[in-house]
Amino acid sequence: MKKSNQLIVVEPNRLKAYSLDDKLVWKVGRPSQNNNPDIRMHAATVSRQQGWIRNINGVWFYAERKGKNGTFRNGKPVTCGIGGRIKPLLLKHGDVMLFGAGSEPVVDPRTVMTVFLEQCPEGTWRAEGTAASRKLLFTDGEQSLTLNKPAVGSFIELEKGIAIYMGEITWLLGDITVIGTL
Repeated sequence: MKKSNQLIVVEPNRLKAYSLDDKLVWKVGRPSQNNNPDIRMHAATVSRQQGWIRNINGVWFYAERKGKNGTFRNGKPVTCGIGGRIKPLLLKHGDVMLFGAGSEPVVDPRTVMTVFLEQCPEGTWRAEGTAASRKLLFTDGEQSLTLNKPAVGSFIELEKGIAIYMGEITWLLGDITVIGTL
């Protein structure tokens, strides 16, 4: 069984999965005393009212609202429309977004990374230590993938599982394992 329409939010040493089908509109931002977004991102570089995710006729979109510190989708900047108008972006399976990144799409402790998944395996995300590993082998028993010096924020999808490499740890979901070597 697979879950549908998940937004995976990855912050330093923290991962939270949101089942988007539970609501039609999700506010995205940093919580504060006067702001309680649906999708909470705790990095100081994320705006309180960063944007929203909305289902329109069964299709998911993201729109930037008041983000001031750089949002990227798949390495490209996300902007508001002309004159601050809303400019929704169609979300596709595997889209990686980076919030609070400034002018360069770099994953670091000050940023928040998300992955949009239309389908993902059932189960609980688990963290595997991958510190000091320069080469990683991902396998699900049928497929395998080797990455040499992977970039932090790499998203890996095999037939039976998903991995998100964050440097010192790799998040795994489904029937997938990671083996690191120096």
